[in-house]
Amino acid sequence: MRPGARARGPRHLLACRRRAVARHLPPSLSDLRACRMKELGIVWIVLAGLTGGTAWLFEHPGLAWSLPAIAGVAAVKAALVMHYFMDLRLAPWGLRLAAGLWLAAALAVMLSGGVTL
Repeated sequence: MRPGARARGPRHLLACRRRAVARHLPPSLSDLRACRMKELGIVWIVLAGLTGGTAWLFEHPGLAWSLPAIAGVAAVKAALVMHYFMDLRLAPWGLRLAAGLWLAAALAVMLSGGVTL
């Protein structure tokens, strides 16, 4: 018996309600994690591309549609970040609806010229 095992009883140190410490993930979970990382990498590349497109639009302010397009791209980027990186896709439908309405309201305020008091 290891020293101090009697004081802890039958529980192992760092194994909350389990007998084994350092269990390995089943292969199916490891595959899911690899797929998730690939998906996040693709979303990150899309976000970087959208940022580059926004920078290009910002450099051409003479275009009549550049400011609304920049606001729209900002809303799309915010939706992607909320969905993939903040795991909003796993949230209850009410929270997803509230986030979507908030994003739509923020876009409406940006396109209307802001709030004046």
